[in-house]
Amino acid sequence: EDSTTTEITDAALLLHLALAGGSGVIECLEAVAPACRGRVRADLRRVVAAYRWGLDHDDAWAYAAPQWSPVAMAVGLALDHGAAPAEAVRAAAERLQARERARLEAAAGRAGTMLLVPLAAMFLPAFALTTMLPLVIALAPTRLTG
Repeated sequence: EDSTTTEITDAALLLHLALAGGSGVIECLEAVAPACRGRVRADLRRVVAAYRWGLDHDDAWAYAAPQWSPVAMAVGLALDHGAAPAEAVRAAAERLQARERARLEAAAGRAGTMLLVPLAAMFLPAFALTTMLPLVIALAPTRLTG
C-alpha cells in the first residue's frame, strides 16, 4: 500500500503539471497514465474510460483505488465550482505526501521501540551476570562471616 500511495502522489503531481498547462481533465489523465505503472496506471485508465462512457465525476473515480480519494475530491470540487483543478490537485498531492511521511515516521518510531525490547532482553541478563553476580559473590563471604 505504501508504494502505491507514493506512486499515486507522484501521479497526482504529474496530473497537476498537466492540468496547469490548460488541458482538460480527461486529456491530462490520459497523458499521465503512460508515465505510471501497475495499479496506478490501471486506475487512471479506468477513470478515463468511465469519463468517456459519460459517467459523472463520483462514479468515474469509483473505479480507482480508495487512495485516490483526495485527488478525486480535489478534481470534483474544482470542476463543480468552475475552477481550474490544477492547484487543487497539487494541494491534494501535498496532503497525500504529508500523510505518507507521517505514516513512515510513525512506523520508524515503532521500529525503534521494537528493536529496544530484544536488546534489553539480551543485555539486561548479561549485565546482571557480568557485573551484579560477581559483586554479590565477592561480598557474600564477608557478609556471612562478619
